[in-house]
Amino acid sequence: MFLAEALYLQGKFPQSLEQSRIDYVRFSRVLGPENQLTLAALTMKAMNEGSMEEYDDAIRDSLAVYTAQPPSSAGKFIKENSLTAAASFECHAGRIDAALDHARQVIRECSQAANSQPFMVHVSNFTIAECLISQAESADQNRKTKLALEADKILQRINVPLVSDYAGNKDFEGAFDVAQARVALLRDNIEAAKKYALKAEPFLNKAGSDPYEKKVLENIKMSARQ
Repeated sequence: MFLAEALYLQGKFPQSLEQSRIDYVRFSRVLGPENQLTLAALTMKAMNEGSMEEYDDAIRDSLAVYTAQPPSSAGKFIKENSLTAAASFECHAGRIDAALDHARQVIRECSQAANSQPFMVHVSNFTIAECLISQAESADQNRKTKLALEADKILQRINVPLVSDYAGNKDFEGAFDVAQARVALLRDNIEAAKKYALKAEPFLNKAGSDPYEKKVLENIKMSARQ
């Protein structure tokens, strides 16, 4: 598990994916398919698949973890985190309706007093904002303006330090700045888009950063230069 995680953090996604596949098969056989370590290995497998933009596999494995994980207090983080990840992968794959449904489901489930998980709520709100931005980028002018405004309102409610403090989320600020740059471009505010893109670069221009966010950042920089 530690080896797979170390490879993932170095941005060695194919090697980490291979290790997580080995772990998942081994743990399933020895510990059982619903053991916490088995589900953690499947979660790591999904993370690598998402980082390699193999979204069909990443979504399938994330939803499998969500389904298999019992709704006990001990496993609620893994359960909701897997659905949060599935929503993000769906958004990045352009499956906007499914992404919005799953992100909103996480918010409902994690906003309840007995299952309060503010981290999941903020990450899911970010996914919703990204989905709205993606919709706005291919919408007509009137709808584009409305969607950009709605996405911006959601972004302003997100607690960036809270999300960034969780392990594996140190680059979240970069993704957040990319989202703000996209909103700025939708509003034809080129200077603001450049500012946010520049702010995002230190977070995303290193090993292990999300390839999707890197790609979007490059598109923003190209659009801002035109």
